Amino acid sequence: MSQHRAVVAVCTFRRNEQLAALVRRIDSLVPTEVPDGTVGITIVDDSPEGGAAAVIDSLRSAVSLELEYHHTAAANIAVARNRAIEASMARGEFVACLDDDCVPEPGWLRELLRVAHTREADIVVGHRIFFAPEGAPRWLSDEPFLDENAMYADESVPISGNTANVLIRGAWLAASGVRFRNDLGTVGGEDMVFFADAASVGANVRFAAGSVSKEPCDGRRSTLPYQWWRQLWLGNNEALINRHTRATTPWRLLLRGSKRSLAGVVRPFARLVRGSSPQWRWSAAMVARGGGLVAGVLGLRLRHHS
Repeated sequence: MSQHRAVVAVCTFRRNEQLAALVRRIDSLVPTEVPDGTVGITIVDDSPEGGAAAVIDSLRSAVSLELEYHHTAAANIAVARNRAIEASMARGEFVACLDDDCVPEPGWLRELLRVAHTREADIVVGHRIFFAPEGAPRWLSDEPFLDENAMYADESVPISGNTANVLIRGAWLAASGVRFRNDLGTVGGEDMVFFADAASVGANVRFAAGSVSKEPCDGRRSTLPYQWWRQLWLGNNEALINRHTRATTPWRLLLRGSKRSLAGVVRPFARLVRGSSPQWRWSAAMVARGGGLVAGVLGLRLRHHS
């Protein structure tokens, strides 16, 4: 099998239409993304029924890229991610990870590779942007629900990363042995712990500001119950991640969660005094996130809902 400059690793779970759109999107972008090499795609289907196999078979004659399909059927995102990076590092110099519902922007891969070259980076994190599609409720974009991913200076060292837009050097993966922790694959946090594990072995991690991947908050993701649940889970997941990384003490986390919830209670009244919209929905989300953090410190683990 040919050695590619980069192999795009995509884990999928019952998003066949989005997956097909992503493969076509990557195929259309590649000629200007990697003019000095070739690109392949590794698809790992983690659904029990393996429905993505037919999608990939139908695309083989429609795209120019070499497609490789794997079926894990584990319903565990860490298992799927590990299969994806291991299969991809065997085929290419770099592994570029995207989620199955992502929409990479032009320059997405080119910028990741540029920073990897100029900074001799082991890992390059790109920018992920959540967006509200047409028809989504106005509050989703009017309030800070979509402002989840931090933007850093180009080529700087980011504080955190994401696996929806990241480039990993295959040689580093092979030498370090760092992988996603399977015990986190059903509750979430496997991505943040991966970056913490990478940092602990001295990985050179950089940020590519020009690499952008967009992700829609559509369907049930655009509903208020889901957004409140997500904030609750994010707080809970913060405690779970800390249990593995030991970045701070449980008492400090309890204090942080309590302060966050209190800030959510006070926030709408403070905004009203200033003549601003109270943003009740986001204030309730802040309370939920603080409560999720406190609950996580006390031992409650919430499963991830994508």
